[in-house]
Amino acid sequence: MTEVPPDERQTALIVAVPAESLVDDFRRRHADFAFERGVPPHVTVLYPFAPATSIDDLVHGELEAHFSTFASFAAELTEVGRFDTTVWLAPRPRSRFVDLLNATYVRFPDFPPYGGEVAEPEPHLTVAELGHGSDGANGVEQVVELARLVLEPRLPFRFTVGAVTLIEEQGDGKWRESRRYELGSATKGAEP
Repeated sequence: MTEVPPDERQTALIVAVPAESLVDDFRRRHADFAFERGVPPHVTVLYPFAPATSIDDLVHGELEAHFSTFASFAAELTEVGRFDTTVWLAPRPRSRFVDLLNATYVRFPDFPPYGGEVAEPEPHLTVAELGHGSDGANGVEQVVELARLVLEPRLPFRFTVGAVTLIEEQGDGKWRESRRYELGSATKGAEP
């Protein structure tokens, strides 16, 4: 892998999902690009986010303030879904993830979800990415069926969404956690 110059390194905001025991073997076998680059199982909040070189204390403060306004919540992965060449697990409650994604984009409008290529992003946790083109489109249905056989019997997978994580691309192309922003710090004490 070639060195990624500092000014080209990307960042992303994600909800890390502690589902390694559920999905990592499947991700490894199906050449999930994110898995190969060290990205943990996650639901994307905003990608791409600000260039890594522009993340400073001011940005960290804005992110901390933004995410502190959201209450943490119980969630679960419930079923297998698919896009053209991607197989994924659906996180629920969908509305809570959609609210988090949309509010973050409204707060940081310079960084549209998926670079503006997706009008209405669907919250998901990717478990397989197949090549683009006809081979990927033809093979995805087989991987969907395999995911239904292997993963769905182990669902629902329950977890708590208590933070959003900033991950950053490194020089070697791998991604690493940069910082976590706890949810609910501004809402603590507000609920009965």
